[in-house]
Amino acid sequence: MQGVAESVEDGQLVLRVDTRLYSKTSLFKSCYKFTDKCYIFLSLDEGDQTIIITVLSPKSDSVDLSQLGGEFFNELLDQQVRKTLSQETDELRNLIVAQAFSEGNLLDESRDKGDYEADPLNIGKNR
Repeated sequence: MQGVAESVEDGQLVLRVDTRLYSKTSLFKSCYKFTDKCYIFLSLDEGDQTIIITVLSPKSDSVDLSQLGGEFFNELLDQQVRKTLSQETDELRNLIVAQAFSEGNLLDESRDKGDYEADPLNIGKNR
């Protein structure tokens, strides 16, 4: 089964990560978050190049390997969701940044051309 702890060998946790399900970027970010707890070794599966074998070797004997695997895959899922959300909101984020650094208003030119006496948006209207 892909994406679950495959085995524990010599005090190391061996995981198989399917790159068709999780991006390499998400995997690398997840690995980086675990460098305080483990030494991490990555390699491609010789039989299936879409599988990255991830070996987590704990820096301390007090680390529970079964819990470590669950935490790792939760982090991997979190990183994948973040990547997906980033892609989905990329255009909006770029527009917000462009608007923040522009001198005028990119969305409504009439807001820049109006004056306080004409009050085109009825801001000064009595309530």
